Amino acid sequence: MIQNVNKEKYFHIFAFLGFFFWLFVGSVFFIVPLYVIGPKVSGLPLMEYINNLQLVTEHTYIPASLAHILGIIIFIILYKKAIIDDIINFQNKFLKNVLVIVVGFVLLYLSNIALQFIYDHFNITDAETSANQQGIIDALFGSTRGFVILYTVILAPIFEEIVFRKLLFNVFRNNTNLPMWAVVLIVSCLFAGIHVTDVESFIFFPQYFVLALIITSAYAFTKENLYVCIGLHFLNNLVSVLEIIL
Repeated sequence: MIQNVNKEKYFHIFAFLGFFFWLFVGSVFFIVPLYVIGPKVSGLPLMEYINNLQLVTEHTYIPASLAHILGIIIFIILYKKAIIDDIINFQNKFLKNVLVIVVGFVLLYLSNIALQFIYDHFNITDAETSANQQGIIDALFGSTRGFVILYTVILAPIFEEIVFRKLLFNVFRNNTNLPMWAVVLIVSCLFAGIHVTDVESFIFFPQYFVLALIITSAYAFTKENLYVCIGLHFLNNLVSVLEIIL
């Protein structure tokens, strides 16, 4: 029995490490086709295409989307039982879970307003948007808008919630003696950290931290229901995209 428990523990740890690794490098495995198809679609020679950073950035959302789709499929295969259990839990406590999503989204919206007020007070303008956010904004007005929306609104929320809530959160909960509040803070910090991609953008760490803190708290409050987190993350990204393109 103890041996089986240890095997399951190690399986979850290695699963997290694998999916976390894929989160960063998964799209690299689809880059080669991009450099074959990209020049043909754009009508540019290969080297000129590679040196066009804006165009390449727009097109990278295609391999990134494919990598996330593959990761989600693998997660479904490995964690079929957990997925079904969360569906049943969501249905059994439907009103409570929906209420958590609604309240969480309101808190997210109000926190964004408060943070924006603080940034404005210190003259941190929209021009100083984080590198992560700026890349999305530029790509939304490019030639691959459909893939950018698919990736940002649907695929990224699903895959990131799998990695940080269903896997990382549960690894801490099942393999450490840390209290729940400490796990929530650690997971939130790590989530915010990967979205701040350079030193200059560190000023925007609070935005991502608050987002992660609310989502992770909702995950803990609903007894670790993945769909509550995905719903919150989806609504947050959807509203952000709509504010940009409308």
